[in-house]
Amino acid sequence: MADFCTRCAKELFGYDKPRFIDIDLEEESKSIADGNYAGPYLCEGCGYIYIYNVLGNIRIERFFGKERTISKIEDVVKLPTLEDFLKQQMPKINS
Repeated sequence: MADFCTRCAKELFGYDKPRFIDIDLEEESKSIADGNYAGPYLCEGCGYIYIYNVLGNIRIERFFGKERTISKIEDVVKLPTLEDFLKQQMPKINS
């Protein structure tokens, strides 16, 4: 069964209720201690997702396959915030 993150579920299906979102990024981010991360989560629209907590700011990294964008912890601050990530359009799904 396909799982979709908050952003993809809203864009694809118009769901805005947590019970329809398989990977609730906002809810998942609440349990991450400062300086830590959670993941990977596999969203059928985004690919792999990691959620970082940096000084209380939640940052989202997404990648396909083994090509992570983060190689050093300093690079985390370059990632989009959770709020910015949720505003972005989901990537095109190749069929």
